[in-house]
Amino acid sequence: MRIGNRLLICATVALIFVQNLRAESGERYALLVGVNVYGSNSRLKELKYAASDMDSLAMTLRGLGFKPQNIFLMTQTGNRDPRFIPMKANVERELKLMLDDRGKDDFVVVAFAGHGLQYRGKEDVYFCPADARVGDDKTWLNMNKVMGQLKSCAAGHKLLIADCCRNDPRTEGLRDMGDNVESVTRPEKLVQQSVAALFSCGNGEFAHEEDEFKAGVFTHFLVEGLKGAAAPKGDVDLLGLAQYLQREVNDYVKKKYGDKQKPAFRMDDELGLVFGKFNPAYEKIAAGRAAMDKKDWRGAAAIFEDLYKADPKNDALKNDLSEAERKLGLSLCWRDGGNDEQEAARLFRKGAERGYGPSQCLLAAKYLAGTGVARDTAKALELFKLAAAQDCAHAQRFLGDMYENGEGVAKDSKEAEKHYKEALRLYAAELSRNDAEVQYGLAYMQINGQAPRNDKESMRLLRLSAAQGSYSAMTLVGWMYANARGVPKDEEEAVKWYRRAAEKNHPQARFFLAEAYESGHGVAQDEAEAAKWYRLAAEQSYPRAQIALAHLYQRGAGVEKNPAEGLNWIRKAAELGNSGAQIEAGRAYQTGNGTARNDAEAAKWYRKAADQNNTAGEVWLASMYENGRGVAKDEVEAVKWYRKAAEQGDFPAQTNLARMYENGLGGLPVDIDTAIEWYRKAAKLGGKTAAARLKELGKEE
Repeated sequence: MRIGNRLLICATVALIFVQNLRAESGERYALLVGVNVYGSNSRLKELKYAASDMDSLAMTLRGLGFKPQNIFLMTQTGNRDPRFIPMKANVERELKLMLDDRGKDDFVVVAFAGHGLQYRGKEDVYFCPADARVGDDKTWLNMNKVMGQLKSCAAGHKLLIADCCRNDPRTEGLRDMGDNVESVTRPEKLVQQSVAALFSCGNGEFAHEEDEFKAGVFTHFLVEGLKGAAAPKGDVDLLGLAQYLQREVNDYVKKKYGDKQKPAFRMDDELGLVFGKFNPAYEKIAAGRAAMDKKDWRGAAAIFEDLYKADPKNDALKNDLSEAERKLGLSLCWRDGGNDEQEAARLFRKGAERGYGPSQCLLAAKYLAGTGVARDTAKALELFKLAAAQDCAHAQRFLGDMYENGEGVAKDSKEAEKHYKEALRLYAAELSRNDAEVQYGLAYMQINGQAPRNDKESMRLLRLSAAQGSYSAMTLVGWMYANARGVPKDEEEAVKWYRRAAEKNHPQARFFLAEAYESGHGVAQDEAEAAKWYRLAAEQSYPRAQIALAHLYQRGAGVEKNPAEGLNWIRKAAELGNSGAQIEAGRAYQTGNGTARNDAEAAKWYRKAADQNNTAGEVWLASMYENGRGVAKDEVEAVKWYRKAAEQGDFPAQTNLARMYENGLGGLPVDIDTAIEWYRKAAKLGGKTAAARLKELGKEE
């Protein structure tokens, strides 16, 4: 193998016990590290069950009396706290934190599952964390040092579980190991005086993973043994567990594979540590986790709800229940192919009220969009802030959007940038979890200019997310093809991706597919088909589709012309807070398009748009005040709104403000110099009326 001709691959699972494990009092602590996925440049294969093995072990330890808050699980699945992503620096930090300040009666478990590497002729054995790279041992975790830390720890009872590793770590194509490189079954240099060890297999044997168990064979029987199979009539102790494992693992592998895998047991003296009896309530927790693995969100939620009712002070159960309800809620959302936004919002609210950050974020998004709940930007802002305080990257991104757009809060580009920067940091830290939502979120930021643009990387992330079933990612893959972002322009391919997500109820995909039919891009032009897809998205409260469908009714394109029905859809979008629709509603009432003229109603909608810092809404509202239409005539109020829009760079507002200065209206003194200054600003932005007035005044440039 061309990984380096001094490299020794360690393919082993070991239980290594530091001596002196007799007392049973004190606290119990565990740090469990499982790595399935390595970086694309790591040259290491992905594993199947390293992470889930650690999940199972964590559950088993809880059933043996380990407090949930004392079990620190570091895997790439289900971890939303970047602190516990199994990167080398994170693992080293968490290990030190757990081992510090332990007492002589404490029991400490440290477990590793993943790839392992060793240099031939060297004593050091290494575990590969998620950021490990073959050829760069600075990215590897030195297990000898870990062993030294355990021996130095003041805890009287210490157990190291090392699964490194059960499979050949080489990526495809790296088959030549070289004459000076060999594979070994156990890291013998880790076994020192006063250390007992139990390896998953003997010298030269292979430690099997079993798809039927969804686990390594050794870990499967380890968990079963700790649950009581190793001592059906009493408490499980270390020696009994070891004997059980030697018997069961070897018998199973011999029968299933016709192979030998006999855990090798080594002890320097009798070790009488008693693990105790497993609490059967944790079988139900395991059943809940199994339901989650099968994506039976409703079944998992029911199991965890019963458990939480019986133990309402258990924070781990609270989070398990909230996560199951969150997943169930997502499955009901239109964006994930569901059709019950109100029930989704109800489920998100339950988790949010328990203080669960991911649910707070999703409920906030509902309030922001007005889907499943009445739109409430203030409530959205409050919930996003609560979720962001728990390191929710999505919440940080949404907060950036709200500050950037002035939605529910005053516009503040610096505050927006701060939140975008934090979201980017959190997404980057979570990428190794291979989470579809994280992949989509980071790509979204890159595409929308909230992170450094990298179209090829964005497309890679979107494809990964889409491969995991994200309809939002599928939609953006289509958009990338339509706009030649990261791939050559291919409108037919774009339509294929839009259709995949649209047929699963995704509203944005339906909107993009409708646009393609309306314009004839990537598909034969068909306005009736466009109207069909716009309607489907509009009925899902997607404002852009509601506006587009309204325009078809106004023109009679693909549907029978009906301005009143057009206004009906405009109003729906306006009521969801779309400022463009609010202006269109105002114009319809002001001009009598699809309804009787009603200046008061027009002014109401202009004000709603103006309150969202929409400059067109501000100008129209100013005009209503200046002319006394729908509101009492008030030129001072008109100047206020003209000025607000003018300062945002709106040249019609600048022209009108200049006119007010020139004529001394709205409580302003006659001020030709200031008027000319505003006329010039408007003219530079393309204002023809302003340019003409400057010419009349002999002040053109």
